[in-house]
Amino acid sequence: MSNTSLRYIGDVSQADAKIISEYAKNSNKILEFGCGASTQILAQSCKKDTLIISVDTEIKWINSTRKLLTELDIHHPVKFVEYAKLTSIQEDNFDIIFNDGLNHKRKDFGIHTWNKLKVGGTYLTHDTRRQNDVNRNVNGIIENYFMEIGEVKINVNNSNITSITKTAKKVYENWNGVEKRQGWMINPHMPKPKNWKEILDKLPV
Repeated sequence: MSNTSLRYIGDVSQADAKIISEYAKNSNKILEFGCGASTQILAQSCKKDTLIISVDTEIKWINSTRKLLTELDIHHPVKFVEYAKLTSIQEDNFDIIFNDGLNHKRKDFGIHTWNKLKVGGTYLTHDTRRQNDVNRNVNGIIENYFMEIGEVKINVNNSNITSITKTAKKVYENWNGVEKRQGWMINPHMPKPKNWKEILDKLPV
């Protein structure tokens, strides 16, 4: 189904729907927190064999989303999980994790599911035009997993969604030691050797 024919009911803008749909198209495994409009979009946009797991804190949202999927003739299977049973999810290596659940649980969800995101996968969090969501949910991921983050895009393509890509865990290195930079190369107040310009010219760039 194309972006122009996406049908959904819920609090998601058209720009948001387009972003969710684009990421879903090439995903084999999707995990989301906060079922509703995003679930409808994901289930319409993904491949036939894509696994979708949708987590929510309230059974009423799970039930209403199930009903809407049927009413909208969206037949892609979705595995619903109550938030209290989050730790029961055995699957990992998700291509995308979409975080749009209960506000005060979003940071907790993100931190506890980051390890289920595959290297090269994308963590998406909604409502990042709200400052508190950036401070709590985006920065929460960055401060806990900054050595595993490749790129952060705030409000992708004029949407209300921020994306964080996961990379293989980096190892901290003292670059001055690795590159064998002498003290005068780092500190401009230290005396330089007579041939300092020639030495700099020979350094690899």
